[in-house]
Amino acid sequence: MSALTVKSGLIFAVLIFAVSTSHSQQSTEVYIPIGSSPGVSTTSSLRGEIRRLDYTSRSIELLDRGSMRTVHVSDATRYYLDRSGYGKKSETGNMQDCKVGRLIEVHVAENGDVQWIKIQVD
Repeated sequence: MSALTVKSGLIFAVLIFAVSTSHSQQSTEVYIPIGSSPGVSTTSSLRGEIRRLDYTSRSIELLDRGSMRTVHVSDATRYYLDRSGYGKKSETGNMQDCKVGRLIEVHVAENGDVQWIKIQVD
């Protein structure tokens, strides 16, 4: 086998692994409690209490570590209901599950899009 064939095969395997790992985490995200997403919760998410909602402009204002932050959701944003603190199974949700006073975690992608929001519910 030539070195080029081996390198090409290795690059292909790495890409397949990266895509399947990313998809796998996205499909299990609904089961991961707020603040516990590996590689996300400590680096690329906002966490705090919902202070204001505007369903028309699809914006959510939250208090994140002492700073007010506003995020804008899209049709692609996924919502997860975190009920782990109450010993209940987590579920998928929607923007209507966001309520003033609830704790949320918002994952913001590198391009600024809100990929998902976890909402703590009882």
